[in-house]
Amino acid sequence: MLIIRILTNSGEYIWFYDSGSIISRDSNGKPRIINGLVVNITNRKLAEEKILDLNENLEHLVDERTTQLSETNFNLEKEIENRRMVEVELSNEKRRLADIIKGTNVGTWEWNVQTGETIFNERWAEIIGYTLDEISPVSIETWVKFSHPDDLKVSGELLEKHFKRESSFYSCESRMKHKNGDWVWVFDRGKVHTWDKNGKPLMMSGTHQDFSDRKRTENELAKLATRLALAVRAGGVGVWDYDIVNNVLVWDDQMYTLYGINKKDFGGAYDAWQTGLHPDDREQGDIEIRMALSGEKEFDSEFRVSLPNGTVRNIRAIAIVQRDAEGKPLNMIGTNWDITAQKQAEASIKQTRLNYETFFNTIDDFLFVLDTEGNIIHTNATVIRRLGYSIDELNAKSVLMVHPEDRRKEADRIICEMLAGTADYCPVPLKTKPGNLIPVETRASHGFWNGMPVIFGVSKDVSKIKLSEEKFSKVFYLNPSACGLSDLATGKYVELNEAFYNLFGFEKVEVIGKTPSELGLLNNETINTIEKKADRNGNIYNVEAALMAKNKEIKHVLLSSENICLEDITYRFTVVHDITELKLAEVEIIKARLEADKANQAKSEFLSRMSHELRTPLNSILGFAQLMEMGERNRLQKLGVSNILNSGNHLLKLINDVLDLSRIEAGGVLVSPEPVQISSVILEMLDVVNFLAAKRSLKTELTSSFANSRFVLADRQLIKQVLLNLMNNAVKYNREGGSISIKTELMPINSEGIVPVRISVSDTGEGISSKDIPKLFIPFERIGAEKTKIEGTGLGLSVVKKLMDAMGGTIGVESVLGKGSTFWIELPLVEDQNYKDEKPYNLIEIASEQNDKAGIILYIEDDLANVVLIEQILTSKRPNMRMITDIHGMQTVNLAIEFSVDLILLDINLSDIQGIAVIELLQSNEKTKTIPIVIISADAMPEQIEKILKTGVCEYLTKPLNVANFLRVIDGLINK
Repeated sequence: MLIIRILTNSGEYIWFYDSGSIISRDSNGKPRIINGLVVNITNRKLAEEKILDLNENLEHLVDERTTQLSETNFNLEKEIENRRMVEVELSNEKRRLADIIKGTNVGTWEWNVQTGETIFNERWAEIIGYTLDEISPVSIETWVKFSHPDDLKVSGELLEKHFKRESSFYSCESRMKHKNGDWVWVFDRGKVHTWDKNGKPLMMSGTHQDFSDRKRTENELAKLATRLALAVRAGGVGVWDYDIVNNVLVWDDQMYTLYGINKKDFGGAYDAWQTGLHPDDREQGDIEIRMALSGEKEFDSEFRVSLPNGTVRNIRAIAIVQRDAEGKPLNMIGTNWDITAQKQAEASIKQTRLNYETFFNTIDDFLFVLDTEGNIIHTNATVIRRLGYSIDELNAKSVLMVHPEDRRKEADRIICEMLAGTADYCPVPLKTKPGNLIPVETRASHGFWNGMPVIFGVSKDVSKIKLSEEKFSKVFYLNPSACGLSDLATGKYVELNEAFYNLFGFEKVEVIGKTPSELGLLNNETINTIEKKADRNGNIYNVEAALMAKNKEIKHVLLSSENICLEDITYRFTVVHDITELKLAEVEIIKARLEADKANQAKSEFLSRMSHELRTPLNSILGFAQLMEMGERNRLQKLGVSNILNSGNHLLKLINDVLDLSRIEAGGVLVSPEPVQISSVILEMLDVVNFLAAKRSLKTELTSSFANSRFVLADRQLIKQVLLNLMNNAVKYNREGGSISIKTELMPINSEGIVPVRISVSDTGEGISSKDIPKLFIPFERIGAEKTKIEGTGLGLSVVKKLMDAMGGTIGVESVLGKGSTFWIELPLVEDQNYKDEKPYNLIEIASEQNDKAGIILYIEDDLANVVLIEQILTSKRPNMRMITDIHGMQTVNLAIEFSVDLILLDINLSDIQGIAVIELLQSNEKTKTIPIVIISADAMPEQIEKILKTGVCEYLTKPLNVANFLRVIDGLINK
């Protein structure tokens, strides 16, 4: 409903009452027919204004015109009649307006804002399922009663805004409670048409329309849109819209994710999309777009995109072109999704197929693929190489041609049985093209080849097997250990060698056809022991057992047993090695060891008790001596207290060393081996001794070495104790102003396949004579003690020797009189990727934080898993670094120049050329010789590492990578 005034050409205003409503909608819910009413109420308005003027001037006119009362009365009656006629006309107009509104199905209301009185029409009540009588008396509380509680606040805020004249109309969508319990969506629109003299709202009227159907439609559309968005997001599908006419490209959020860019960095035009394509795919991508626009083909394309971090992803795109009436392209709407995993899977399948072909052709057995007629359709390389036929000579020929002529009838019969599925074995030999026979055992099975049913035949050359059986026979009968063959199913002996009869005293007729239990060789306890040691196939190896000979004598033996196949029959082959004499000697050794352990334990317990008894009084002596040192003393007292403290500390050191030695000898040291980084413990112990070294003006140094960053297998606390002892000795027995040097180096691999790491502590002291060196590790031996004033217990190196033995390491010494000594220890080299170093840099912080380092890295690696690992490390920790990858070493120089890379990561073992050749190519080119190179290789042999480092590469990192150390390396080499 709307009351408006219009200015005419004559300069006068005409007042209209305008109201309308939707009476019909189309299938999509859009308005189709609107019924409305426009009423000219100019006369009413003029009458109202005139009445107001009359009312205001009436008293004044009465006072002024009392003498003209009769004339005024006449005029007044005339005016009253006119007013009555206007009111009648207005009443008729209101009635007609009400009828029209009732026909439009619109509820109306009028509200006295200040009193709360409200007038609703019948349709207002019908919308919520009532009659006016059912909800009378009506007031503003009636509206509140039926309104949804959640909508009252919004309605109130909108009314308040209108009351403050901040809005021309009050408009609100809200829910009303229907009589049947449902919520009805209504649209209220109204306006204050009367204000009091204070400018506050007085009367307000409006309309009330039911739009529940439209709301339900909107909700359904919203649900469908949400489901579509969820489906697109779940499938990782990006949606794009290209306005061809205006060259405007719009992406959804998933598109930005697929291309790895931010919205603010996207140009929003065709060129912006093309820039994101891999350089090699841009031309083809442009061609396919243009073909789609010209109508030559549908746009269904696969291409690669280069993400800002250097990662390359595969994308599949499909689009529909929208055209005008003349067929000109207007718009393209399409979707993109990431198919990188699919492409990688296809590459993996291709590689698997290649691997299968390689495996197929490298097998020494003869492999045939036959069709259902017995004709050859494929063979492996062994057939061609050993039989001497070409592929063309065998292709589509009967397999009988590779069998000797005199046995082809037999072979033909067996092949027919194979085709029928009643046979799977053929003993007929193969015949080479020159005519030589090869004894084989052929097995067959049904399958499919390129979708066709076939028979796979595998012919195994048994000439070597026959030769092996002859050799086995000689080994069996001439073996000095007792050997036996038994039936696999029954366990009964079928053959035994002479050594068996000699060991257990049986005759052949007593043994053949009997089981070991029937002969009395095994008792239940021995059987249980053997069963526990057997693997899942029943095989046992070097199991100690006690067997009983015929004369009841117990034989201690090492028992081994496994299944072997001889002439197509599986037997249990058992070897028994007599260790009876060794067991007796072992018993004696154990007795002696127990006696020695008892004596050693007694000694250790004695030393431990003595240590305790000595520490108790020594605590008081040193305690009071320290108190005395803090008080006032004369010169003689100072000297005495100093002597007490020095002597007491010397005695305490002696007690500690004795206790350490006794604890080690008693086996009381718990060793917990773990990977320990060498430099971390050396630097920690240097921090401890540097103060003492400074007091004697000694220089300490850790020599730079590749081995410093390596790991050894050791107990962290024990290796610290060892190094501290050796460093303390280097300080004590050095000359004033001398030096101490610590050095690490990788030693040659030993006979056990272990690479030892040697840690050397060298001093510039007086040295040790060759005749005294053997005494160094003997407890209480102090070499040259009579010539020096240096105090000691003579136990320090003994403790060190015991600790190194406990950790499985070694210790040694080299010394030159007058020049100094070098004490060294060796421990096995190990790898550890989880080590958290704290010196001289914090690797944990490097690994956990992201930084703004930027650069382009070229990674040459033919293993996809390693490429993905480095990609994920850089993406999560160094997002501004871009990575280019390739599997071919020959492409390294070209790629390095093309992309102006800042760093090259290189694997040593590549599919086309070796990494060392790639290094030579890079260093021989003027444009690439200064690019830093980091080797990432699984080859951790010290010889290989030293060899590669000599070529001038910056770092050699071994797999598995220490991620924190890897980030430290690239941060140090890329300075952007």
